[in-house]
Amino acid sequence: PQELVLMPVLDESMQEIYYAYLKIMQGKESITLTDVKAYSDLYSIDFEDWEIDAIMGLDLERLKAWQTTQQ
Repeated sequence: PQELVLMPVLDESMQEIYYAYLKIMQGKESITLTDVKAYSDLYSIDFEDWEIDAIMGLDLERLKAWQTTQQ
């Protein structure tokens, strides 16, 4: 599909953040900082500030895209 052709390629450091985001969002309507903290504690990961911002930003964009499709 065309969407796959146009997808950006993530470097290794960004892949780790994206995979963490995918795990955190499972079964969630939206992600909270508490969810990120729980994931961090469970997997013994010390996220840097920018990584937390990236995870929260991904979720915000997902919610915006979902709202757009619902209109």
